[in-house]
Order: sequence, then structure tokens, then C-alpha cells
Amino acid sequence: MSCYVCGLDKSRLVEELPLLVRHYVCENCGEYYLEPGFRSYVETFLGRYGEGEKEKLFKEIEATVKRNKKVYFVTDFRHPLHNDIPDDFIFVEFDDIFSKLGYTFDDLSSGSDYGS
Repeated sequence: MSCYVCGLDKSRLVEELPLLVRHYVCENCGEYYLEPGFRSYVETFLGRYGEGEKEKLFKEIEATVKRNKKVYFVTDFRHPLHNDIPDDFIFVEFDDIFSKLGYTFDDLSSGSDYGS
């Protein structure tokens, strides 16, 4: 199976957890869990900044897995979709990757004024 991180045919799906969280092992880069929200952030990033940034983005994602060996790509590290992840995995949010590429994210949304 083609690895989501490095693209090589050296990956296998270990398990698919509830809420579409997938656990992969890749001979090339390492072991990782992937939340669907993280994948959505990747797709949104590529839609906004273009396919020209895809190689740079995935090189950083791959470097993160290779450097840490065990990674849980989470949408929000304070609220992971699964809490039964082994302690030797590190949590990585999309913003961690995004900022290493030199991008910044400004949350311009404002809270609701209803009821105040």
C-alpha cells in the first residue's frame, strides 16, 4: 500500500480505529496514526497554496515521522479522537508542520455576539 507520508509502497494499515483514525507502519519512514481532521487540513492547505507546495509539505511531514519514529497526527492535541495511543507516540498538529514551512495561521474568526 502506498504510504500517505512518503508515497512509497512500503506501508501497511495496522488498524482502523473508530472515527476513521488509521494506524500505519511504513518501512521507510516509521509508524503513525492519522486523524481525518489532519488530512482535511492538508487538503485545505493544498487548495489554498496550490499543488506547488505539496512536495515541500510532505517532505516536512515525512521528516517529522522519520525524526520521531512514532507520531500521532492529531487535529487538536488537547482533544485527540483516541486516548489509547501508546505513550511513546508524540502528538503533531497541522500547525506544527505549517509553521515549520514559514506559514502563519491567523484565526480571524470572532466569537458570537448573540445573547450578550
